[in-house]
Amino acid sequence: MSAAFSSARYLDACASSGLRLSAPMLRRFATHPEPLALVPGSAYPRVSIRDLSIDSTARVVKKGDLVEPAQLVDLENVGPWGAVFDVVEVSSIGSNRLLFGDCDVLTSKLRPYLGKTIHNAFPEGMGTTEWVPLKVDPERLRPRLLGYLLQSSHYSKMSAAFMAGKQHPRIAPEDILSLQVPLPTPGEQDALISVLDVLSAKCEGLQRAIGSELDLVDSFFERRFGLSVSKLEAEMERRQRGLQVSRVAANPDLRFSFKFHAPSVEFALGALKALPHRRTGDFLSEEIVLGAGVSPSDYDEDGKRLYLSMATIKSWEFDSSAANGVADAYFYSNANKSVRADDLLMARSGEGTIGKVALVPAGVEGVCSDFTMRVRFDQKRCLPSFARFYFMSKYFQHAVYGEKKGLGNNTNIFPVQLRELPFLDITVEEQTEAVKELAVLRDGHIREKLEIGKLRARMEEALTLALLGKPYSQLAANAGP
Repeated sequence: MSAAFSSARYLDACASSGLRLSAPMLRRFATHPEPLALVPGSAYPRVSIRDLSIDSTARVVKKGDLVEPAQLVDLENVGPWGAVFDVVEVSSIGSNRLLFGDCDVLTSKLRPYLGKTIHNAFPEGMGTTEWVPLKVDPERLRPRLLGYLLQSSHYSKMSAAFMAGKQHPRIAPEDILSLQVPLPTPGEQDALISVLDVLSAKCEGLQRAIGSELDLVDSFFERRFGLSVSKLEAEMERRQRGLQVSRVAANPDLRFSFKFHAPSVEFALGALKALPHRRTGDFLSEEIVLGAGVSPSDYDEDGKRLYLSMATIKSWEFDSSAANGVADAYFYSNANKSVRADDLLMARSGEGTIGKVALVPAGVEGVCSDFTMRVRFDQKRCLPSFARFYFMSKYFQHAVYGEKKGLGNNTNIFPVQLRELPFLDITVEEQTEAVKELAVLRDGHIREKLEIGKLRARMEEALTLALLGKPYSQLAANAGP
């Protein structure tokens, strides 16, 4: 590589990276004819995002009470191609947040390969400071086109060369600004955006129609066990209640927070306890285990054993690609916190993530991380797959909400609390039937998501063809109803 890497290319890399020169970045500058081009080979002039940028009103807001309520849009609320879901309104924040203001596009500097980029449709929105706000001169580059470019695989693949950090890889804002985007004429941009908007609207319509896996789970538990989501949501709208001092004294920690005593939490727990139930702890084969801490020296990029952080379960499915390799010595010294097939991992900390669960698949060798809990069920009494679905239900998750301790974003739930929560007491045969029914529903959901994926692929193809100067409009015409 060094022989082909001229001093001029080295200086280009230095200027573009703030001297954070990783091997992937040096390799890209050494071997790629257009190392900063988002769409190599484009038929149009290229201009850096920095040269197209203008000032925005986005700013960081310090933690505490807000002057006006705001919509909280964090990374957990964003799916592929900028799909946003489960946005909540907040009146106080437990950590500093980015107020979106009038920026056009927000993209995540944390794990940019995940494609977390959104068009700013939230005039009163705020979110994690991992967001990078961008605002461009609309006469030169249409903001929607910038958003589509940063949502595409062109950016997610390219960003890997610019990331720094092992456990939490990030791309620096200055590196994002250094990337070069193709610049068709405004009329050509508008024509392309109209096609992409048509395809995107079809994707969003399909997504609304099929809902999420959580919606499927809730509809099943409502149909089978009478756990009405609409009734719980109505209770969640109640923001006031009276409380006698004796009620505060009735819990070991003397807890008096609204969420612990909220009418909606009492409603959820009452509904679960009205069904045949026992303590969650009664269904376990061993005590719940807290995860292990880790230091930078414990990581091993080539290690086959994994450190299973909350990132591996934040989508309710186990994602090994979000795990980091660790040294064998670390793995063996934390063998008591290792995982095996059908262990259930639960995030025990962090707003937006706390309470999320995933099952560990076969073949994974790893250690559960700090801020997660490992839950092992007695499979003669409880199927782990049924437990996962039950834990995903809105009623159980609201029970977790009531148990959270801490302030702001630093909330936690502990094993002693989890094992006391009610768990449905039905036979293994009934659990098996429930899992089969949910699996059928889930398979249908996956098939419908694949259709959305095909439409997204057409968006990507249209974007690429247009910026290479080739015909593309037929892709929207052939996108189906």
